[in-house]
Amino acid sequence: MSVALVSIEVSQAGGLELLSQVVHAVLPFNPTPSFSSVYEARMAREAFGSKMFSLSHHEEEAVLTMAIKMSTDLGVEEFSKKIQKLRLVFENRTQGWVRITLLAFDQVVEFDPQFPLPHPDLHRLARYLIPALDVWPSFYHAIVGQTISEIAHRGDYSVNFFCQAKALLDFLRSKQYDSTNSENVVKRDGV
Repeated sequence: MSVALVSIEVSQAGGLELLSQVVHAVLPFNPTPSFSSVYEARMAREAFGSKMFSLSHHEEEAVLTMAIKMSTDLGVEEFSKKIQKLRLVFENRTQGWVRITLLAFDQVVEFDPQFPLPHPDLHRLARYLIPALDVWPSFYHAIVGQTISEIAHRGDYSVNFFCQAKALLDFLRSKQYDSTNSENVVKRDGV
């Protein structure tokens, strides 16, 4: 059994509803994952998928970010392909954007430009590092030579706490998802 660390980021415009839809889509990968708290981070607006933002590079936008640690029987290549397919499901959203990133897979070190492992920004960006600290503080980053906990405590990493994972899971439970709809449209109160 392998362990994977996945980051989920959504635009603030999509909010908890969009984040809960992504979490709902990830649950079939592993029905009992560990969820980090949800954090709000600032990131420079950039080209994302097929959506281009026509803004200067100095503008920032708020994003909601979290990490999920999960066990899997899949190998790293097959798991990476599942993550890539999941990205495609959410790529053409009309409101908000989603970024799903494989941050680590066991102690695999991979220099493939498409799926580098551990992710090259895991130890650099607070929006990856702080949620990862919640769920896998003992992960040993082979490139840096330190655990996530050691990396987090050596630098000044800042993100804003948004809500506990329990609040997101409660939000998810309060909704009914239509699994027959390929867009996973949220139904409220059975309507």
